Amino acid sequence: QVLFESEIPQKIAVVMAIASDISGIPQDDPALQRCLLSVIAPCLLLQIGRRGVPGPVQAMLRMPAETLVDHLSRFAIAGLEAIGRDYADSAPARRKKK
Repeated sequence: QVLFESEIPQKIAVVMAIASDISGIPQDDPALQRCLLSVIAPCLLLQIGRRGVPGPVQAMLRMPAETLVDHLSRFAIAGLEAIGRDYADSAPARRKKK
């Protein structure tokens, strides 16, 4: 329980700050919160796979670590940049709604 109350919120705050820097989306915007799920989910899946749960994750865990890290980071960054562009392009529409 202490982990969930202290460690996890701190780690999420760091990831949110990095995701905000990459995407240009403010940290308190729901659009960035959706991105958090997309960035963290693959990491959680790999953690579950390490526990021996059968499935395609086992094949990924046999890949060279550098290959997997490179792929996941490039994929996450590209996604954050794409969502950031969409967010910036929709800024005039968001201002009109206010």
